[in-house]
Amino acid sequence: FYSYIDANFQSRLQPGKKSVFILTQASPDETEYQNIYPRVEIWLKFFGFTENYLLRASGVRDMEEVDNKPEVLRQAEEIGRQIVGGEQ
Repeated sequence: FYSYIDANFQSRLQPGKKSVFILTQASPDETEYQNIYPRVEIWLKFFGFTENYLLRASGVRDMEEVDNKPEVLRQAEEIGRQIVGGEQ
């Protein structure tokens, strides 16, 4: 995040940006690592990101395992629709 701030500790980014934070974890326990995104989102808001989305896949060790998680794929599709501003 260092590159996003200037010498006066102000954001270099124009406000109104959108972000998707993708969090994968090998552990299937969704209660683990819940504290990560809220801390990152604080910084995203500081830098001017006004729409922030979390896409989380638990119990994923290999990239191909996401294919077996239809709920995550549906959520990714819905986030994509929200970011581009509507149905496609």
